[in-house]
Amino acid sequence: MLLIDGYNLLFALFGEGDAPRDVERERKKLVSLLASFGQSKITVVFDGNRYSQSQLIGDSSTVGKLKILFTRSGESADERIVAMAGEARDRKGITVITTDRQIRNAVEKLGVKTIRSETFAGQLHPASSKEGGERPARRKEDGISDAEVDGWMKVFGIDDETKAKNEERKA
Repeated sequence: MLLIDGYNLLFALFGEGDAPRDVERERKKLVSLLASFGQSKITVVFDGNRYSQSQLIGDSSTVGKLKILFTRSGESADERIVAMAGEARDRKGITVITTDRQIRNAVEKLGVKTIRSETFAGQLHPASSKEGGERPARRKEDGISDAEVDGWMKVFGIDDETKAKNEERKA
């Protein structure tokens, strides 16, 4: 069984950022991709309070072999995923799809396998191609920001002079 962190996978497929987006449309597209994926049982969990219409809070539905859950008010998808993994009889038969380190650590301690959302997103592409559907846009991997580079340079004791020498060597 696959247990999926819904918005985490959605952002791995369609990108993150500050640009205006139609999350409902992206969520429907993700559900369609998952429903056509060749896995026997899939549960996708979305935060009910995040990007959802109020009537979706606490809602659940099924599309074929895909179960779609929206958490209740005051409950996060992270909490629900960890709880579901902990309550499962066959933990070795579960794989949690998320990039969230806290979820991954918690469920791995329970003996549950994990796959990063970006890795799984790549596996969804063939499923959409088989059906003749449009491939979802992948998030552009920009690397780390200049501020993050500067922070790591300080951690490793690299000063601006050393940085300049390294950049000259690259040119």
